[in-house]
Amino acid sequence: MGEKSKSLAVLISSYDKSEDLWKPLSESYERYWKSSRYKIYLGTNYLDPLLPRFEALKIGKEKSWSDNILKCLDKIDEDYILLTFDDLFLFSDIDNKKIDGLIMRAMENDWDYLRLHPSPTPDIILDDDIGQILPNRMYRASTVFSIIKKDTFRNLLIDTESAWEFERNASMRSNCYDKFYVSRKKLIPYLNAVVKGKWVTPALNYLKKDGFSVVEESRKKMSTYELIIESIMRLRLKIFFMVVPKGMQGYIREKVIKKREK
Repeated sequence: MGEKSKSLAVLISSYDKSEDLWKPLSESYERYWKSSRYKIYLGTNYLDPLLPRFEALKIGKEKSWSDNILKCLDKIDEDYILLTFDDLFLFSDIDNKKIDGLIMRAMENDWDYLRLHPSPTPDIILDDDIGQILPNRMYRASTVFSIIKKDTFRNLLIDTESAWEFERNASMRSNCYDKFYVSRKKLIPYLNAVVKGKWVTPALNYLKKDGFSVVEESRKKMSTYELIIESIMRLRLKIFFMVVPKGMQGYIREKVIKKREK
């Protein structure tokens, strides 16, 4: 008897307090990834939005982001997860042929992880499409639009951690896994429409102009000052990745974090 073929599902990390995002998010998937052949699960607590593109995973009460994800994984039969978040909206057509090819490559080669955007970039270039991420790297287990083997994902999660803590700590815990890879091109075009619970005004305006059912009054908007600070932080991180050798990045970051925690 042949080996059972592997499968993948998309998991959108969310919870009931983000209910206002679900309809426009579903519309963005319907418009820009309508031909996707993968199940798309939406993590919720108790609500079922009954949206055409999403299948709700009602997990009940949660104590942390990681606890939420673990409970979602318990309800998913597929072998691999393409993880994303409820505030990341698609804004351009997805190249199904390219995505499907990389997903198949990951499953056929039993990869533990494949990130679909090159931030940070790979350590070892394998070919025009893929590079490998070595151990002891910052954001090695980055969550945004990343394909993760379900069993590996479960092993990396600790049910008390926030998403930020997971990206920091699981990147180190992942050192026991060799098969961590990253795409050399950004393959899923998305807008980060919400930061720290507030609308990112340029992204909000784009979504409104594009005809999505956003409810502007459902949450506050970032101020001009907050947008500038957020842009500076992103630029600083980009420069850090460009200037500091990869082997030193994690060490420096841990020193800075520990200093802040004192």
